[in-house]
Amino acid sequence: GSIWVGSMRGLLRFQGSDVRTYLEADGLSDDQVRALHLDREGNLWIGTSSGLDRFRDGRFTPCLTKDHAPYDLVYSIFEDREGSLWIGTNGGLTRFRDDKFSNLTTRDGLLQNMIAAAVEGPDGSLWLASRTRGIARSKDGEATIYDKRNGLARDSMRCIHADRHGIIWAGTQ
Repeated sequence: GSIWVGSMRGLLRFQGSDVRTYLEADGLSDDQVRALHLDREGNLWIGTSSGLDRFRDGRFTPCLTKDHAPYDLVYSIFEDREGSLWIGTNGGLTRFRDDKFSNLTTRDGLLQNMIAAAVEGPDGSLWLASRTRGIARSKDGEATIYDKRNGLARDSMRCIHADRHGIIWAGTQ
């Protein structure tokens, strides 16, 4: 029954006529909220300019900060059909599965380390929108790159979405 809104000035929860703002003073890693995701277990994941927090049972738990990794700016959060969380950051793509984080970077074949968004295609492929180098589709170890040279309006991506018909939509800057 709540509506959650991330803003550059905190996390807001609208519940009926009640509005509550959560800030760093409440345990949020940063007041600049960039991404939100409610997972299948009811955890609210909050991506901020300083990390990733989990909100459960009325408390924030920092999960991914500079103390955990060499990056902390979270652009996006998405959950695949297996229940893994994929976190697009300024340091690559991070996967959270079985209470463990693993990170993919350009050393692992990513287009770039600034991942604006990720989504799972209807065939199980992983689509990654990079901040300045277009889109990559990965399936069974094979990668296909989409950028301005082969049809995108721009290479600076901001979001990506798979609709219920299996069509992949992408937003550029």
